[in-house]
Amino acid sequence: VMFLSDTVVVAGGHNFKPELYQRGKEGSWEYMGSPDQNSSGNGSTLKKATSNFSAALDIWASKTTRGVESNDQSLWTRHQNVITDIQPYANAQMATKIDAFSTSGLDGRIII
Repeated sequence: VMFLSDTVVVAGGHNFKPELYQRGKEGSWEYMGSPDQNSSGNGSTLKKATSNFSAALDIWASKTTRGVESNDQSLWTRHQNVITDIQPYANAQMATKIDAFSTSGLDGRIII
């Protein structure tokens, strides 16, 4: 969790994406969204079109080599594992508002 300003906070963790919250006039925190947006718009990963035979062959190969049901194991979020740290991206020593931040996670990615 990191405060971007007095009224905006960014949080990240087990959902693999940073989420923004803003304090309302009554003092309650409201969810504002995430900088990571799903490109498909419906919450599912994009799948490539393949023939039935090649799809069955891919499933069999995945089961025998990886022990999994499907070849497509990527998530739509930019992080593929837990976010472990959020840091300001700009020089924020004297600032009261942070305009950019970076996240790092167990997947080894640093995202700005």
